[in-house]
Amino acid sequence: MGEEKNNETAEFKAYVAGVFSRAAADYDHVGPEFFTYFGRELVDFAQLSTGDSVLDVASGRGAVLFPASAVSGQVTGIDIASGMVEETAREIKRRGVTNAWVQVMDAEDLKFDDNTFDAVLCGVALFFMPDLDLALAEIRRVLKPGGQLVASTFLEVQGGLEERWGEVNVAFKEHLRSGPDGGDNAQPLGSEEEIKAALSSAGFEREEIIDVQGTFEFADEDTWWRWLWSVGNRGFLERLDPAYETAYRQQMKALFFSTEDGRPLPVTWDVLMFRGHKPIVVGQSLL
Repeated sequence: MGEEKNNETAEFKAYVAGVFSRAAADYDHVGPEFFTYFGRELVDFAQLSTGDSVLDVASGRGAVLFPASAVSGQVTGIDIASGMVEETAREIKRRGVTNAWVQVMDAEDLKFDDNTFDAVLCGVALFFMPDLDLALAEIRRVLKPGGQLVASTFLEVQGGLEERWGEVNVAFKEHLRSGPDGGDNAQPLGSEEEIKAALSSAGFEREEIIDVQGTFEFADEDTWWRWLWSVGNRGFLERLDPAYETAYRQQMKALFFSTEDGRPLPVTWDVLMFRGHKPIVVGQSLL
């Protein structure tokens, strides 16, 4: 059973890496800069110092990495998707950023020594980790004593966009071709209670959680549809039977555009940003 589970996990990770590699060219570069906005907010929340050594987990196209590099010492970005790493490495070079770099790495198997980083940041990605406990344990291991994990996740709002989006996907699930299903691997991080439980279980302390909202609007339907292919939902679309794509598009469109005149609707996302600290051990006590 253990070997079978390991194979399933490896298959899922390869699936996620492939989806985001194929999405990388357009990721946060089509439509409203959703990840850029929340990335800046996350870095502001982290209150980094100029000498901090920072690890950016699941760095994508640099929504967190670039603002972090502007206010801290050194920033190491990692992502499981090689396509994301390639695009971000090119952008680092294009911008002339000298204190940041990025490499392919699995957050559940960090190739860094213990007590390396002052801060670990992760923008809306921890819930993708197949083994959240392992990922948090690795993050805690590479943090210096007193160092902070600062991350974000989507707030589960009853009747909100995320819930309605999920309902549409569930309605079309029977029309998917076979393959790993990312939705079934999502980790429970949609509420303050779930976040506190995960941080406490992983040995973090001095938790702090805030709710940050962002409102976005798409210029037109074509831009919105390209955007839908540029985010994690791409994996769902790639597996959807083409015969049902039009029906799916129409149901999804109702979430983002007025059904009366077809004009784009302002859409608000709620994101929970949270921090936890690695304890400082002095003698037998924790500070």
